[in-house]
Amino acid sequence: MPSNSFKLNNDPDWVKYTQYEKKSGNFPDLPRTPPSEWKPLSISNDDTGRARLPEGVDASDPITLFDLFFSVNILDRIAHHTNQHAEKLRATAIDDPYARGWKPTSPTELCTYFAIVIYMGLHKEPSAEEYWSRLHASAPTHYINKYMSRQRWEQIDRYIYCTEVEQSFKSPFGRVWDLSEHIRKRSLELWHPGGSQGAIY
Repeated sequence: MPSNSFKLNNDPDWVKYTQYEKKSGNFPDLPRTPPSEWKPLSISNDDTGRARLPEGVDASDPITLFDLFFSVNILDRIAHHTNQHAEKLRATAIDDPYARGWKPTSPTELCTYFAIVIYMGLHKEPSAEEYWSRLHASAPTHYINKYMSRQRWEQIDRYIYCTEVEQSFKSPFGRVWDLSEHIRKRSLELWHPGGSQGAIY
């Protein structure tokens, strides 16, 4: 028979609590200095990395830097796939009386969408609604409504897509793989990482 301190449990993942006793005795007096044959690892942090921007690019202009990764061609492709995705999803909800009207997006509108996404990353709020509603004293000071309505931003955020719609993926990362690879390769072109001699990319 089990003791009173041991309770039966039918949960297969249940593990009996183990109570450890404190070890008695003194800790060994370890040496304060390394042995004479010990050699520290030599680490050089002199090369901290540097940008390899195209000639004439202003490194202090955030929009110019954004354009290096999200060119007009990239934004045009995302706009095309986003419109495809919206048409596909809305075709299945054609009889929904509450469905919002949709107009195709464009590269210019996507620039505004991404600008708001970046702003959200810099100014944290508990919910997306608060970027448009100013519900408290420390709410964002920039009036996003001047550039895009909350309804439109939510629509684009719902339908945004980076690759051909009519394909299946083994992993959810497949949907952003092409764009991710583009950003990775562009990053390697535009930045020389420091302290990475012998690194393989």
